Amino acid sequence: AEEQPSSPVALVKATWQKHTDQTMMNSRKQIRDMLSRCRDNEIAEAANKAEAQEFAQGQALAAKKQVMVKAEHHEKIIDTSYTCIKEIEDASVQMEDSAVKLKHERFYGFAALQVCARRLDLREKRPSAETFADAL
Repeated sequence: AEEQPSSPVALVKATWQKHTDQTMMNSRKQIRDMLSRCRDNEIAEAANKAEAQEFAQGQALAAKKQVMVKAEHHEKIIDTSYTCIKEIEDASVQMEDSAVKLKHERFYGFAALQVCARRLDLREKRPSAETFADAL
């Protein structure tokens, strides 16, 4: 025979069933909350990973840019140094040419002086009848 809900066994069974249903509902709610938090954490972790990668790329780009600026600065210095070296070499060649020309002029002037001195010596040795006044 069926037991009446008013009987103590049925009452305990109904109470137990109600308590079990509430516990199951709470468990399902907690599981749903846990899964939701896990999903949120995964999304946040993925976002943090993307931000970290973006930050690393930004730092790498900044470092590359800094290296390029330094390289450009060094290139300007190298170009200036090269220009200066070329100008010094050109000036050195011109100086050597000028020194050779000066030496030749000096030898030419010395030879002309020797010729004049020799002529004067020869004139002094001439007899007085052959002497005459000239612009020399």
